[in-house]
Amino acid sequence: NGNSNAHGVELHTPQPHIAVEPVSTTVSVLSALQKYQVIPAIVESLVSPLPHGPDADEQPDPDYTEKAARTLLTYLEVGGMLTQEEKEQLQKVVTNDRTKSAWGLDDEAWKMLQHSTKTD
Repeated sequence: NGNSNAHGVELHTPQPHIAVEPVSTTVSVLSALQKYQVIPAIVESLVSPLPHGPDADEQPDPDYTEKAARTLLTYLEVGGMLTQEEKEQLQKVVTNDRTKSAWGLDDEAWKMLQHSTKTD
Protein backbone atom coordinates (compact mmCIF):
# COMPACT_ATOMS: atom_id res chain seq x y z
CA ASN A 1 0.00 0.00 0.00
CA GLY A 2 2.86 2.36 0.67
CA ASN A 3 4.63 4.28 -2.03
CA SER A 4 7.88 6.13 -1.54
CA ASN A 5 8.33 9.56 -2.97
CA ALA A 6 11.54 11.46 -3.63
CA HIS A 7 11.64 12.80 -0.07
CA GLY A 8 11.48 9.38 1.55
CA VAL A 9 7.97 9.96 2.94
CA GLU A 10 5.72 6.94 2.78
CA LEU A 11 2.34 7.65 1.21
CA HIS A 12 -0.58 5.43 2.09
CA THR A 13 -3.45 4.58 -0.17
CA PRO A 14 -6.82 4.89 1.60
CA GLN A 15 -8.46 1.58 2.47
CA PRO A 16 -11.94 1.61 0.89
CA HIS A 17 -12.98 -1.54 2.78
CA ILE A 18 -12.62 0.19 6.14
CA ALA A 19 -16.03 1.65 6.85
CA VAL A 20 -16.36 4.59 9.17
CA GLU A 21 -19.55 4.51 11.17
CA PRO A 22 -21.34 7.84 11.38
CA VAL A 23 -21.29 9.24 14.89
CA SER A 24 -24.62 10.19 16.38
CA THR A 25 -24.53 13.47 18.22
CA THR A 26 -28.07 13.16 19.56
CA VAL A 27 -27.11 12.04 23.06
CA SER A 28 -24.45 14.70 23.53
CA VAL A 29 -26.71 17.44 22.15
CA LEU A 30 -29.62 16.41 24.39
CA SER A 31 -27.26 16.33 27.34
CA ALA A 32 -25.92 19.82 26.59
CA LEU A 33 -29.42 21.25 26.08
CA GLN A 34 -30.41 19.92 29.49
CA LYS A 35 -27.17 20.77 31.29
CA TYR A 36 -27.18 24.38 30.15
CA GLN A 37 -30.94 24.88 30.61
CA VAL A 38 -31.49 25.75 26.93
CA ILE A 39 -34.98 24.24 26.65
CA PRO A 40 -36.43 26.14 29.64
CA ALA A 41 -35.02 29.35 28.13
CA ILE A 42 -36.57 28.57 24.73
CA VAL A 43 -39.93 27.72 26.31
CA GLU A 44 -39.86 30.97 28.31
CA SER A 45 -38.97 32.98 25.20
CA LEU A 46 -41.90 31.47 23.30
CA VAL A 47 -44.43 31.84 26.11
CA SER A 48 -43.36 35.34 27.22
CA PRO A 49 -41.54 36.85 24.25
CA LEU A 50 -39.68 40.10 24.69
CA PRO A 51 -40.48 42.96 22.33
CA HIS A 52 -37.68 44.01 20.03
CA GLY A 53 -36.66 46.99 17.96
CA PRO A 54 -34.68 50.12 18.79
CA ASP A 55 -37.20 51.19 21.43
CA ALA A 56 -38.49 47.69 22.23
CA ASP A 57 -41.81 48.78 20.81
CA GLU A 58 -42.18 46.11 18.13
CA GLN A 59 -43.82 42.72 18.36
CA PRO A 60 -41.65 39.69 19.11
CA ASP A 61 -39.11 38.89 16.40
CA PRO A 62 -40.86 36.46 14.01
CA ASP A 63 -37.56 35.05 12.71
CA TYR A 64 -36.36 34.21 16.21
CA THR A 65 -39.76 32.85 17.21
CA GLU A 66 -39.89 30.45 14.28
CA LYS A 67 -36.33 29.25 14.90
CA ALA A 68 -36.99 28.78 18.62
CA ALA A 69 -40.18 26.80 17.90
CA ARG A 70 -38.37 24.60 15.36
CA THR A 71 -35.50 24.02 17.81
CA LEU A 72 -38.03 22.90 20.40
CA LEU A 73 -39.69 20.58 17.87
CA THR A 74 -36.34 19.06 16.90
CA TYR A 75 -35.55 18.51 20.59
CA LEU A 76 -38.85 16.66 20.98
CA GLU A 77 -38.39 14.65 17.76
CA VAL A 78 -35.09 13.19 18.97
CA GLY A 79 -36.52 12.11 22.30
CA GLY A 80 -36.20 15.21 24.43
CA MET A 81 -38.77 15.51 27.18
CA LEU A 82 -40.55 18.55 28.55
CA THR A 83 -41.04 18.99 32.26
CA GLN A 84 -44.57 19.22 33.61
CA GLU A 85 -44.03 22.96 34.15
CA GLU A 86 -42.82 23.47 30.55
CA LYS A 87 -45.85 21.59 29.23
CA GLU A 88 -48.17 23.76 31.31
CA GLN A 89 -46.44 26.95 30.13
CA LEU A 90 -46.67 25.93 26.47
CA GLN A 91 -50.30 24.82 26.77
CA LYS A 92 -51.24 28.43 27.40
CA VAL A 93 -50.08 29.39 23.91
CA VAL A 94 -50.40 26.27 21.74
CA THR A 95 -54.18 26.31 22.02
CA ASN A 96 -54.27 29.53 20.00
CA ASP A 97 -54.20 29.26 16.20
CA ARG A 98 -52.71 32.75 15.96
CA THR A 99 -49.66 31.38 17.75
CA LYS A 100 -49.27 28.72 15.05
CA SER A 101 -49.17 31.42 12.42
CA ALA A 102 -46.86 33.67 14.45
CA TRP A 103 -44.47 30.78 15.04
CA GLY A 104 -44.39 29.91 11.33
CA LEU A 105 -45.33 26.26 11.85
CA ASP A 106 -47.23 24.03 9.44
CA ASP A 107 -50.17 21.90 10.59
CA GLU A 108 -48.11 18.76 11.17
CA ALA A 109 -45.50 20.56 13.30
CA TRP A 110 -48.23 22.37 15.21
CA LYS A 111 -50.09 19.13 16.00
CA MET A 112 -46.87 17.52 17.20
CA LEU A 113 -46.18 20.45 19.49
CA GLN A 114 -49.73 20.38 20.84
CA HIS A 115 -49.47 16.63 21.47
CA SER A 116 -46.12 17.05 23.23
CA THR A 117 -47.58 19.55 25.68
CA LYS A 118 -50.38 17.32 26.93
CA THR A 119 -50.06 16.85 30.65
CA ASP A 120 -50.42 13.52 32.39
